[in-house]
Amino acid sequence: APDPWFAEDKLRHFFMSFAATSFAYGAARTAGLDHGPAEVAAGVGAAAAGVWKEFHDRSHGRRFSFRDLAWNGVGIAAALILAAQTR
Repeated sequence: APDPWFAEDKLRHFFMSFAATSFAYGAARTAGLDHGPAEVAAGVGAAAAGVWKEFHDRSHGRRFSFRDLAWNGVGIAAALILAAQTR
Protein backbone atom coordinates (compact mmCIF):
# COMPACT_ATOMS: atom_id res chain seq x y z
CA ALA A 1 0.00 0.00 0.00
CA PRO A 2 1.30 3.47 -0.82
CA ASP A 3 2.46 5.84 1.91
CA PRO A 4 1.99 9.35 0.50
CA TRP A 5 3.58 12.41 2.07
CA PHE A 6 0.23 14.25 2.09
CA ALA A 7 -2.80 12.37 3.39
CA GLU A 8 -5.39 12.61 6.14
CA ASP A 9 -3.36 10.39 8.48
CA LYS A 10 -0.37 12.72 8.12
CA LEU A 11 -2.53 15.58 9.45
CA ARG A 12 -3.48 13.36 12.37
CA HIS A 13 0.18 12.68 13.10
CA PHE A 14 0.96 16.39 12.95
CA PHE A 15 -1.90 17.48 15.22
CA MET A 16 -1.54 14.63 17.72
CA SER A 17 2.19 15.34 18.08
CA PHE A 18 1.48 19.07 18.37
CA ALA A 19 -1.14 18.42 21.06
CA ALA A 20 0.98 15.89 22.96
CA THR A 21 3.96 18.25 22.97
CA SER A 22 1.86 21.21 24.07
CA PHE A 23 0.19 19.21 26.83
CA ALA A 24 3.51 17.78 28.05
CA TYR A 25 5.11 21.22 28.03
CA GLY A 26 2.26 22.66 30.10
CA ALA A 27 2.41 19.74 32.52
CA ALA A 28 6.18 20.07 32.90
CA ARG A 29 5.92 23.81 33.57
CA THR A 30 3.12 23.19 36.08
CA ALA A 31 5.33 20.63 37.80
CA GLY A 32 7.98 23.33 38.26
CA LEU A 33 10.43 22.72 35.41
CA ASP A 34 12.05 25.76 33.86
CA HIS A 35 11.34 26.62 30.25
CA GLY A 36 14.30 24.78 28.66
CA PRO A 37 13.97 21.48 30.52
CA ALA A 38 10.21 21.56 29.98
CA GLU A 39 10.73 21.90 26.23
CA VAL A 40 13.18 19.00 26.22
CA ALA A 41 10.85 16.79 28.26
CA ALA A 42 7.89 17.64 26.03
CA GLY A 43 9.77 17.05 22.79
CA VAL A 44 11.35 13.79 23.91
CA GLY A 45 8.07 12.51 25.35
CA ALA A 46 6.10 13.26 22.19
CA ALA A 47 8.83 11.79 19.97
CA ALA A 48 8.92 8.61 22.07
CA ALA A 49 5.14 8.29 21.78
CA GLY A 50 5.36 8.64 17.98
CA VAL A 51 8.08 6.01 17.68
CA TRP A 52 6.13 3.69 19.99
CA LYS A 53 3.05 4.13 17.76
CA GLU A 54 4.99 3.09 14.68
CA PHE A 55 6.39 -0.01 16.40
CA HIS A 56 2.86 -0.79 17.62
CA ASP A 57 1.56 -0.52 14.05
CA ARG A 58 4.35 -2.81 12.83
CA SER A 59 3.59 -5.41 15.50
CA HIS A 60 -0.01 -5.49 14.26
CA GLY A 61 0.89 -6.09 10.62
CA ARG A 62 0.86 -2.48 9.50
CA ARG A 63 3.79 -0.62 8.03
CA PHE A 64 6.39 1.28 10.06
CA SER A 65 6.19 4.69 8.38
CA PHE A 66 9.12 7.06 8.42
CA ARG A 67 6.84 9.60 6.74
CA ASP A 68 4.50 9.44 9.73
CA LEU A 69 7.52 10.07 11.96
CA ALA A 70 8.49 13.04 9.82
CA TRP A 71 5.03 14.56 10.30
CA ASN A 72 5.29 13.84 14.02
CA GLY A 73 8.55 15.79 14.01
CA VAL A 74 6.94 18.73 12.24
CA GLY A 75 4.12 18.77 14.82
CA ILE A 76 6.61 18.60 17.69
CA ALA A 77 8.72 21.39 16.18
CA ALA A 78 5.66 23.61 15.66
CA ALA A 79 4.58 23.14 19.28
CA LEU A 80 8.09 23.86 20.57
CA ILE A 81 8.32 27.00 18.45
CA LEU A 82 5.04 28.15 19.94
CA ALA A 83 6.21 27.25 23.46
CA ALA A 84 9.41 29.23 22.92
CA GLN A 85 7.24 32.32 22.46
CA THR A 86 5.72 31.97 25.94
CA ARG A 87 7.09 33.25 29.20
